[in-house]
Amino acid sequence: MPSAARSLLLDGARRGERVIAVGERGHVLISADCGRTWAQAKVPTRALLTAVTMVGSEVAWAVGHGPVVLRSTNGGANWMRQRLPEAAVEPLLDVWFADEQRGVAIGAFGRIMMTEDGGDRWRAGVIDGREPHANAIAQGSEQALYIAAEFGILFRSIDVGRSWTALDVPHGGSFFGILALGAGSLLAYGLRGRLVRSSDGGLSWATIETGSVDTLLTGLLRDDGTVLLGGVRGILLISRDGGLTFEAKRRPGRRAISAFVDLPMRGILLLGEGGLEVIHDLNDLYSSS
Repeated sequence: MPSAARSLLLDGARRGERVIAVGERGHVLISADCGRTWAQAKVPTRALLTAVTMVGSEVAWAVGHGPVVLRSTNGGANWMRQRLPEAAVEPLLDVWFADEQRGVAIGAFGRIMMTEDGGDRWRAGVIDGREPHANAIAQGSEQALYIAAEFGILFRSIDVGRSWTALDVPHGGSFFGILALGAGSLLAYGLRGRLVRSSDGGLSWATIETGSVDTLLTGLLRDDGTVLLGGVRGILLISRDGGLTFEAKRRPGRRAISAFVDLPMRGILLLGEGGLEVIHDLNDLYSSS
């Protein structure tokens, strides 16, 4: 579809020069030259795809509504739909893989699915009895996994997702993402600009004030240590001190940002409303008021 690159795109992933972006109506866009040119992949679904991850340059996984789990073994050019347990009926919102065999997919109403054989078999369960939507998963230090969830809950696993513990977090709105900064430091962000930071692997958290009430949807730690957070109305928060303080900017047109992909030597790929956009210099964005 010629308009796919301008459609709603929700997530992206990069390994080397290869970049994959996913979004509405099952759209998957792939680039083999670090985002300079794009092609649309063949995909066996029209469902909304919410997340994508890559394991090396060839193996990739995408998840979405339906629920649907897709696997590619040729860098995203072709995708195969995975067979899921009958108990899995909720939309999937994020996916993480340790390697080509072990992976975790999470989603609405606390759904979690795990595979240890490259997707041949999936085991379905629920993270927590309160069944909060599990919105995002990320790996921190020492193989710990974290989940950002509805109701302002964060979860931590130290056994590759087999069991989860709710963390003690200051009261507030739902979390939509979590970003590992290294050395045990984490940022969790979400509804109405909520932002909390931990420097001890999630054992304790402090609220970070940014001056913005725009909901935050995504985060990126760049190779140079710059931290970016993005969300609705084109909000983009920039930190150059490890997430302690932030400067607020906005994407031109105030189109929502749902994901970032760092493009070495080129800039930052923004995904969201309006599709793909490369920002070559953060100074090109205008300051938020």
